[in-house]
Amino acid sequence: MDTPTSAALDDKAPSSEQTVATPPSKEKSNPSSPLEISTERFNSSVARLTTNSIDELHKLAFELQKMQEFLKSEVESVQRQIDSAVAGINIIVETIGP
Repeated sequence: MDTPTSAALDDKAPSSEQTVATPPSKEKSNPSSPLEISTERFNSSVARLTTNSIDELHKLAFELQKMQEFLKSEVESVQRQIDSAVAGINIIVETIGP
């Protein structure tokens, strides 16, 4: 008789453990709400910062393109001046040579 009673208690023990296991999961639901809110705030902040960073990177890329165009025009100008100076030197050399 003790064995069936022990078995009955053993059967009841897992069900009470399952019942005990259910409230902690409910307790986990309550803290997850603030966690979800914190996660949403974090994601929102990251999205805002990312958007700001992307906008700043676009501005920087635009400025770099403008600088590249300026430097390219300066290089072309210097190249023209060098070509002109070389042409002048060639004229002088041809004049002095004979």
